[in-house]
Amino acid sequence: MKTIIDLQVQIFLLVAIGFFLTRKGWVNDTTQKQMVDIVLYIILPCNIFRSFLSIEMTADLLKKTAVVGIVAAAMQFFYMFANRFLYVRFNRSRALLLKYATLCTNSVFIGLPIIEEVLGTEALLYASIALIPPRIVMWTAGLSLFTETDRKTMVRTLALHPCILAVFLGFLFMGMNWGLPAALDRTTLGLSSCTTSLSMVMVGCILGKVDLRKIFDWSVFYYSFVRLLALPFFFYVVLRLLQVDGMAIGVTVLIAAMPAGSSTAMLAKKYDQDTEYASKLVCVSTLLSLVTIPLFSILLHGGMG
Repeated sequence: MKTIIDLQVQIFLLVAIGFFLTRKGWVNDTTQKQMVDIVLYIILPCNIFRSFLSIEMTADLLKKTAVVGIVAAAMQFFYMFANRFLYVRFNRSRALLLKYATLCTNSVFIGLPIIEEVLGTEALLYASIALIPPRIVMWTAGLSLFTETDRKTMVRTLALHPCILAVFLGFLFMGMNWGLPAALDRTTLGLSSCTTSLSMVMVGCILGKVDLRKIFDWSVFYYSFVRLLALPFFFYVVLRLLQVDGMAIGVTVLIAAMPAGSSTAMLAKKYDQDTEYASKLVCVSTLLSLVTIPLFSILLHGGMG
């Protein structure tokens, strides 16, 4: 309990730093985009890759990662099914954004650091596998909500994404029992250790751009309830009844409990949708997740214990 509280205080402080930097004008749109690229293309891949290095490849490990991958894929199919019913009362513009935000959460920037802190380094390996189906959906069904998806471009983007490459490289090094030269090992370790700090500061920077006086919208809170509480709790109950491995439950449920991804706002702007509403979805769900994620962390620790 103390560890989870300390983690949330740490996350809150890091988010507050990012919020302060944006409000002071020390981080603008250009700086923020550059920071996102650094985290997404360098820091996170190093973090994912290193999660494979300290673990020995076994038949049991392959079985567990396969279970995590299957559960994660099933969850994405469930989201697509649920989207047919969850937002029928909203106009087309808002429903589009709500559906995308349900499919594509902030499971990378927020999910990976939190999973590592709450469940340990081994859980990061499982999380890396669990994030493959959401990435596929993001670049297929998610993007198709805004525009027609070019299959060739989608496959190329998916195959060459640094986080996906890090998973494949990690499996290769783990399977071959390879190590890294000392200098490269220290370099990747140093970059990997920045993951939580930079990711949470980036979340704060995103929140800093939103006018907090205009975020109160019942549909946003409805979405936050569905995304942050109803869906992850439903999966928790189902997976417990199916007697799925505890680590698999912990990883997939925490991923399911993540708030709307920042790509919701970015795609809304690119394709001339309601950018302000998209920003509200990201802002409110992220703020509320600072309360709901610790609740699920406590629930998961109780269940695993």
